[in-house]
Formats: sequence, C-alpha cells, structure tokens
Amino acid sequence: MACLGFTVHTQLDPLTLTLKRLQKRHACDGDLREKKMRLISSGKRNDLGLRALKNGSDQGHKQRVLTFLLFTASLTFPSLIHSLGAKCAADAPSVQQTQVGNGYPPKFMVQVQNNCPMCPVINIHLKCGGFPQALVNPRLLKVVAPDDCVVNGGLPLSPLQKISFNYSHQKFLMHPSSWSFQCE
Repeated sequence: MACLGFTVHTQLDPLTLTLKRLQKRHACDGDLREKKMRLISSGKRNDLGLRALKNGSDQGHKQRVLTFLLFTASLTFPSLIHSLGAKCAADAPSVQQTQVGNGYPPKFMVQVQNNCPMCPVINIHLKCGGFPQALVNPRLLKVVAPDDCVVNGGLPLSPLQKISFNYSHQKFLMHPSSWSFQCE
C-alpha cells in the first residue's frame, strides 16, 4: 500500500473507515522505517533528512497513540453499557417442575426463574406442548399459540426472581424458547 494520500470512503460505516485509516497509517509508518533504514545502511549521513524523518515519525507516533486511544474508547464505552446484557447471556431463564401431589391427575409445581444476578428478563416464552389455558391463571402463564406460552404476561422478572404456579394434569414438558434481558 503506497503512502501517497488518504482516500475517502463515503459508503463505509465509521468503524470500517477508522480501521482503514489505521491500516493506511501503519503502511505509512512502514514506508518511513524503510526510508530511514535505507539512509542508514547506505552510509549517507544526511542529518537533515534523518531529523525530518524522526520528527515526522514522532508526530505520527503521537497521532497514532491518540487515534488508538480514541478508537479503543469508542469500542470500550459502548461495550461497558452492553456488557451487563452480555454477562447475562449465559444465565438463561430456567424451568423446574416438581410433582407435589400423588393423586389422579398428578399435581405439579412449576418454577420459572431469572438466573441473571444483574438484569431483569422480559418476554419469557416457553415451549409448552399442548398445555391447556384452563389449568392456570393467564397472568402467570398464558398460552399464546400451540406450543408457545408466555410467563408473567411478558412482564419483567427481577434478577434471580422466581415465579411459580401449580397445575393438575399429566406432566407437560416445558422449557424456555425465547427471552430478552433488560439491561439497557
């Protein structure tokens, strides 16, 4: 890559444009280093030329450091804002079913828990098979489509909060299918 000038890329997003600028600057640094090494290895002691290269590279170094710091800050601060959501990504909501009655039909207690210690979770949807709405209060678990139930009306569950309900029927297999963390 030649170090002749800078091409403006108007169709690129700011991150890509910044990366291209950094690549261009690093290519220019390589050109300066090569010129300096050629002057030194050729035995020519052109102090004025070396001083100009040195001063230019010092100014370029300061500019690169500042650009790097600004670039790093632009990547770091948004990631700090979203990092809580990222930390919760591994803490998916869980569903536990426990048989609490031996009669016929058997009685089950279902607990849905937000396992994230920092963020509320909203719109928890469960795969719930053919679960009939008549078995439970729709504010706790609402059947919205076949094999799709929403917990707590889609409202948030606080960090580590549990919500539970009971039903009497043969066991329905339930597990989370989708949810969103509300860390922003």
